[in-house]
Order: sequence, then C-alpha cells, then structure tokens
Amino acid sequence: MRPSRAQGKLKSMQINQNDVGRSVDEILRLVDAYEYVSKHDVVCPANWRPGEKTMRADPIGSREYFRSIV
Repeated sequence: MRPSRAQGKLKSMQINQNDVGRSVDEILRLVDAYEYVSKHDVVCPANWRPGEKTMRADPIGSREYFRSIV
C-alpha cells in the first residue's frame, strides 16, 4: 500500500502467501478511504465506498453514524 500523501506515513500493509487469493477491489477501496480521511478528517467505516456516509472519530460522531444506518 502506498503512503498517505498528506503525512508521508505508511497506513496499511498486506502480505499474502501465493496460495491465498487477493482482492484488488479491496486494495483500491482502502486507497480511496485513506485519501478521503486525510482530506476530510473523518473515519471511514468497514466496507466504506466513495459517496457513502462517514463518521467523526468521537463518541458523539460515531453514535450519530450508527443511529443513521439502523
């Protein structure tokens, strides 16, 4: 995974054995999510895709997010 442009830090790394499949779509989703959070200072929940809801990284923001998806 490439480092975030904003901070120059490695955000994620994945290592697989050759006999285990990989998901290119998931790697690209992670790149999109890391770029989004670096620009918008939010949290992207699991399985987030561009255009979907995000949440703030605090108790109130996360509670609002989880209430909105129920």
